[in-house]
Amino acid sequence: MRVGIGQKLLPTPGLTLYTARPAACLRINMKRRQRVMLLLAVLVLVAPTSLMAQTSTTQTAPAQTASPLDPVAKVCSSDPNPDKRIAACNRLIAALPKGDPRIHRILDARGVAYFSKGEIDHAIHDYDAALRLNPRDPVAYNNRAFAHFAQGQLDLAIQDYNSALVIDPTDSVAYTNRGYVYFAAGQQAQAIQDFSTAIKISPKYIDAYHQRGVAYYILGKYAPAYHDFDSAVRLDPKEADSFYLRSLASRKLGRPADADRDLASARQIDPHIDAEMSRLGLK
Repeated sequence: MRVGIGQKLLPTPGLTLYTARPAACLRINMKRRQRVMLLLAVLVLVAPTSLMAQTSTTQTAPAQTASPLDPVAKVCSSDPNPDKRIAACNRLIAALPKGDPRIHRILDARGVAYFSKGEIDHAIHDYDAALRLNPRDPVAYNNRAFAHFAQGQLDLAIQDYNSALVIDPTDSVAYTNRGYVYFAAGQQAQAIQDFSTAIKISPKYIDAYHQRGVAYYILGKYAPAYHDFDSAVRLDPKEADSFYLRSLASRKLGRPADADRDLASARQIDPHIDAEMSRLGLK
C-alpha cells in the first residue's frame, strides 16, 4: 500500500482481511490490532435490512413481501467467496429494471467483493456507478475513499470522506478513517482533530482512542498518548491491545513497573500479542 509521502506508517494488512458483512450492512473489517495505529477499516453505514428492500418516502415503510431474489441478495451481500458475491450481484442487476433504486446498494456490495479480490479499479468503478445513481450514498463514498487510499490517492480519499461527512456529520468512524488519511499525508494536526471529534461524538469508541493515542505516541507526546490508552483500558479491561499500548507509553514516561504490569496483563489476555503488535513498529 502506498501512502504517497515516502513513509511507511503501518504494514499492509492484506486484502484477505476485507469481507462483506450480512445484509443489514456491508463492512470491510479486520482485527482491531491490525488497525490499532490508525483505522484501516472502511466505514460502511447501515443499509436497509435487505438489498432487495424497497425505499419508502413515508414515515412508516410498507411491509415487504418475500422476493424470490432474496437468497441471491444474501449471497451478493455476505457470502465469504467474493466470486460468488460478484456473480450473485450480477444476477440481481440483470433481474432488476434499469434505474431501480435498489441497484446502487447492489453496486456497493459488488464493489466490496471486487476490493476483497484486490481488483481495486473494478471496485472504484462500481462505487462510481452507485454514486451516479444515488449521489447521497454514504456507503459508496466511504468505500471509495478507502479504495483511493489503497491506491495511494490520499487527496481523493479525503474528498470522499468529506462528502460522506456532509451527509452524516455525526459519524465517528468516518472521522477516524479520515484522520488516518490525514496522518498518512503528514497533516498531523488535522488527524488529531478528527480523532478528537470522533471521541466527542462517541465517547466510548475505543478505536478512536487507540488511533489518537498512537498518533500522539509517534509525535513523541507520550503523556496524552498514555491518557488515551488509559481511557481505552477503562472502557474495555479485557482488550489486550490497550494494555500493550499503555505499557509502551508508561515506559516512555519512565514508569517501568507500570509498563511491566500492563505488558503482563496484555500477555495474559492474549499470549500472542507480542508477535502481532511488533508488526506495528512501535517501540
